[in-house]
Amino acid sequence: MAAVVGMAMAVLVSAAMADWNLGDPYKMHFPQLPDPLGWDVSGENARGGDDWVCTQTGPVSDIHLWVSWRDDNYDGMVTNFTFSIWSNDPVGNTGQPYEDPSNNFSKPLEQLWSYSFDPETDPNFTHRVYGTGLQGWYDPAAVPPLYLYENHNVIYQGNLTNIAEPFIQQQGEIYWLVADIDMAEGETAGLGWKTADLGQYPDAYTGSIFMDGAVYDVGSVGNWMPLMDPSGAPMDLAFVITPEPATMALMGIGLAVLVARRRSRKS
Repeated sequence: MAAVVGMAMAVLVSAAMADWNLGDPYKMHFPQLPDPLGWDVSGENARGGDDWVCTQTGPVSDIHLWVSWRDDNYDGMVTNFTFSIWSNDPVGNTGQPYEDPSNNFSKPLEQLWSYSFDPETDPNFTHRVYGTGLQGWYDPAAVPPLYLYENHNVIYQGNLTNIAEPFIQQQGEIYWLVADIDMAEGETAGLGWKTADLGQYPDAYTGSIFMDGAVYDVGSVGNWMPLMDPSGAPMDLAFVITPEPATMALMGIGLAVLVARRRSRKS
């Protein structure tokens, strides 16, 4: 019986630490799901970032986001991927150290944590085809900014799970998730972070960005600028922060079964 329970626990825990599906737990304001008819923000020459509100104090052990390849060229090679978490520099002057009182949009302030990995070899990173839809490609680093309409179709979900030294977030705080994508030298393909489907947001936010919109930074120099679609409207990016307690709950279920089994043997 113990062996069976152990195997069941392993399967359940493994599932909990891989793909994220609609209805799974999360610990941010709400999941920002990908827009199947939206844009992908190129990571070739710029890094993107978007904010979230923590709804549960604890480790950020799993990060999930949605991406696509320019021209659906999946043969592209990503040599390194870095997630970082930043504090929030809000609009205006709220008395926070180092903030810019002239802010007219929120942006990342101070890097609090980072994790770099090779997506081809890191055992804690997985990806899968998530869906399809005719989407555009947006390179904010190009001069002028490059918008390619109806450029690609396939949407992928990337999952970084079981982070060994996770960031500990605090309930009620606003944080920024920033993604840096390094492509192989001479690579002609590009990987982009998908924009969020504002129409899938909860009623109070449907059709609108959450708080301020996403930002980008060319050359990783901290010169953050707002992401805008061709009409000049702000964008959100597609991601979800998920809780480690979901995994612990599954382990607790397994332990409860074992305890019940032992008690029944003694009775």
